[in-house]
Amino acid sequence: MAGGGVLATSGPLKWSNLRVSLQHEVPTKRKITALGDCLVIFLRSGHANVSFDVHGRTTTDRLTKGGILFLPEGQACEIDPGAVLESAHIHLWSGLFSFVGRRPAIEPFVAHDPVLEHLTRAVVQADLEGLPRSAAFVGAIARAIATRLLLLGQTGAKDLGRPGGLSGQQLREVQAFVRENIEREIGVNAMAGSCGLGSKGFTRAFKKSVGQSPYQYVMSARVERAKRLMADRRLGLAEIALHCGFCHQEHLTRVFRKVTGLTPGQYRNSASRQEDEA
Repeated sequence: MAGGGVLATSGPLKWSNLRVSLQHEVPTKRKITALGDCLVIFLRSGHANVSFDVHGRTTTDRLTKGGILFLPEGQACEIDPGAVLESAHIHLWSGLFSFVGRRPAIEPFVAHDPVLEHLTRAVVQADLEGLPRSAAFVGAIARAIATRLLLLGQTGAKDLGRPGGLSGQQLREVQAFVRENIEREIGVNAMAGSCGLGSKGFTRAFKKSVGQSPYQYVMSARVERAKRLMADRRLGLAEIALHCGFCHQEHLTRVFRKVTGLTPGQYRNSASRQEDEA
């Protein structure tokens, strides 16, 4: 399949509390608008950066294979894939949470949780099998998914992440440190110290949590900031490079092209054309 599209959907099965669609998505940045239902995206392959607004502040997280993105009702987000994505979009009836305890946590999150992964895989399999009498089975899974989401929201989603990785709190501290120091030189020792760890095991734990080395993560963060700054046509590329922590414009160009496949100039011109067409 050259473009994106829906591979399968549970629509004909008429499940009551949950519906699922299996999707093939090309690596193009897109927005998911706010929905009346809660949305769980289970990433079957690929990786992407996910951005959403929480309390007026934009948060960016990394979604990798086997990961879960949870969007409560009324929450929008932006997904920027780094590769072709194979995903399962699971829409949960918001009222379902009233039956298992209370409304879900307000904030969206990204998590790697083996229990939730197992439950979503069961839903995907039921969809692929297309069994006409699967509604009762899937209804029980839907309640289990809602219960698990509540638990993750209460305890801190990433604290139940991949074994051997950083805790949710540690990862948030590192991400905040990178954001606040993006214009300066950022080394592994400083990143490790920001979350109270020594550098020896930090690199391995960090990569386990986000799927990138600390260096790759910092370079990606610099590129993402450069993309945002390029929207301001008054800023030259040399100025943007310094605001993003690059040594000079050539450094920005080299890293930007490696991450995106485009030069900064090509990216800026492409973004401008898209705005004009819109």
